[in-house]
Amino acid sequence: MSRESSPTRYPDALGDMAPMDVFGPEDADTALQAASQVLAWVEAELGLAS
Repeated sequence: MSRESSPTRYPDALGDMAPMDVFGPEDADTALQAASQVLAWVEAELGLAS
């Protein structure tokens, strides 16, 4: 399971650490880029791309 999805499934996955102490701006940028790529693919598959 990925580092990003474990804490959402298992509340104790980060132990005593807060998410802000584990994930940084680079992680957010990477996640946004991946989400944008997935969204673009879905829109293209559904014929919604402009």
